[in-house]
Amino acid sequence: MNAAEAYELNALPVTSFAFNEQLEGAVAEHRNKLKEVIVRRHIRFGLYVTHTASHACKVVLPRKSRRIPSHNL
Repeated sequence: MNAAEAYELNALPVTSFAFNEQLEGAVAEHRNKLKEVIVRRHIRFGLYVTHTASHACKVVLPRKSRRIPSHNL
């Protein structure tokens, strides 16, 4: 979200439904961008990250170096 978008959000009355919808959309978009960045970084360092339904991250070692039994992960 850039400065202009933030200003537009702030210019709307807080009680309005449109404000809440826009804010939720911006927050969701921001979260998705963060997830993409995290996943890309981990892949670059040789780790795979899987997102569970509860938004928790589970880091799994690449198959080449998987010496740890899978039930420990």
